[in-house]
Amino acid sequence: MNSSFMTVCVGRFLIEVPHATKVIDEKYEIMGARLEFTRMGLEKHKEFLLEREKALRADKNDPLKKMAHVPKAQGAVFVYGDDDAPVIYKIEGYAWSKDLLGGIQLKINGLTNLINMDQRIQTVSTELARFRHRRDNDIPAEDGFCVNGGFFAGRPSMESEFALIYYRLTQHPDVLVKIIISVNGTNLEPTLLQRNSEPLPPALKSQAHLFKMLRRGKHPVGPLAGEEVLELFNNKGLGRHEFYWQVQGKPTSLYEPAISFELITGRDTAGQEVKPSLTNQQAIELFDRIVNSIRLRPTTPGKTSDAGDPNSPSPTPKRLPLGTKVSSLRSCPETGVYECPAGAPGVTERRMHIKQHQPMPSAFVVTRRRGVAGFFGGQVQKEVETIWTLVAYDKDAS
Repeated sequence: MNSSFMTVCVGRFLIEVPHATKVIDEKYEIMGARLEFTRMGLEKHKEFLLEREKALRADKNDPLKKMAHVPKAQGAVFVYGDDDAPVIYKIEGYAWSKDLLGGIQLKINGLTNLINMDQRIQTVSTELARFRHRRDNDIPAEDGFCVNGGFFAGRPSMESEFALIYYRLTQHPDVLVKIIISVNGTNLEPTLLQRNSEPLPPALKSQAHLFKMLRRGKHPVGPLAGEEVLELFNNKGLGRHEFYWQVQGKPTSLYEPAISFELITGRDTAGQEVKPSLTNQQAIELFDRIVNSIRLRPTTPGKTSDAGDPNSPSPTPKRLPLGTKVSSLRSCPETGVYECPAGAPGVTERRMHIKQHQPMPSAFVVTRRRGVAGFFGGQVQKEVETIWTLVAYDKDAS
């Protein structure tokens, strides 16, 4: 399979997918509220808000309870009753952002109750003000959350984000790719390998012979502690690929969420089983190429940062804040001392002094040699990509 790749931003991460790829489904949430996007011009957006307000005020079953304007986002927030749940209220927030094709309307759909209503209105208004249009090939330099065609700058009011996106390869329409990035709750789900080791449900035991394991085990990608299960499903002799890679993540962490990647072959656009257009080797190479590209998006401060606007001329250079994260092989944004993640086992050179504009280095992992060499204490050192964190400025490097 020959294909060039492009880098796309999903949530707070980057992933490389083939250029000949089409988004066929997507879902995004912040603060547990669903996001929807509609293309429309500003005047149509304003007319829509007026009509929406008018319709809610006239609805006797679910009347408008409260309304707030969000001038910065050219939007509004509506709260109205829910006839099926009298103590729960629906909340809708709308914002608008100009793009090359005229504009895009954002809708935030959520719920609230009477006690938290005013606070929830303020929270939704804050999220609406964070939104702006983003071209699909734009990779933001500042901290924030990417959606398809948009961007939420900074951190959410509540540490909860969810992104799901399905891609179909246009040159191989039976090939589907799915990535899910979701901030964990306080309790973590079992890992992929733990779930895969559980006995099959009785209903599936009769199909166990149809599955052939191609690969199974740990598959780290830089600091991401991934696991993989690559299986061939031979139903009707078609040999469909079902490949999975997952990262468990940490509890309630925006920057270490749960990540799930799937590559499925042998399903046409109508959902019917067909013979895969990729061989086993081609499917594995595509899987590895995409999975090994997944990384946390490196960020520098945005315009609201204490470091100021990095694009604004100033006689006094602004420093990046301590805690700025940069991945391996990227250009160093600020001379200073950087650290690898503290939990990376076997990593040497955990702290390094790196000058601005130099490439950020890989980390080195030392492991014991296997076989006879390991018996006599031999070691091997290999490079791995990692995320570096700025922990001290140049004057503190000594």
